[in-house]
Amino acid sequence: HWQLGQAADYTQQQYQADRFVKAYEAAPGTRMAFYYEVWQRLLPLSEQQRQPILRQVLDWSGSPHQKQPERRSLSSEEVAQLAQGDLIDIGAHTITHPFLSSQSVEQQKYEIEKSKADLERLINQSIDSFSYPFGNRTADTVQLTESAGFQWACSTVQDLVWHQSDCFQLPRFGVENWSQDSFTKKLLKWFHG
Repeated sequence: HWQLGQAADYTQQQYQADRFVKAYEAAPGTRMAFYYEVWQRLLPLSEQQRQPILRQVLDWSGSPHQKQPERRSLSSEEVAQLAQGDLIDIGAHTITHPFLSSQSVEQQKYEIEKSKADLERLINQSIDSFSYPFGNRTADTVQLTESAGFQWACSTVQDLVWHQSDCFQLPRFGVENWSQDSFTKKLLKWFHG
């Protein structure tokens, strides 16, 4: 049981103010802090364990059970169309986006291999890249990714790639919802150290 405090009376104005707060930096007693605590508890669970709990939270919240069209995933047709161009490289990212280190080796293997096979069937192309959900992985996860036939995999470590980088634990820089000026400054910082 959580004490919601001021988070129970959440206004649209507070929502707008919180939109750019990182959940792990949220002040105690806020809605974002509540969200982060729930997220941390759900993170290590399997998809089969997580979904009933998420339905309970949705029921408890009184929120309507409706999808938000602006937050939908791409359709199969849209993914296939995206893969036809030269600008985007489609990579795998698991089936249910689990925290891989909390899953059995068998479940990790299933998530990694099935995501590759499903995407290859969908776009009729080889899938060579993989991205670890949340950057989370173990030595077994890395080995499973390589054994599945991927050529490289990305972590969430923010650093530059160089010739001695491990191809199955490549660093990368996350891109957020920045303004053009902020993004330009970040790019210049990354390129020039």
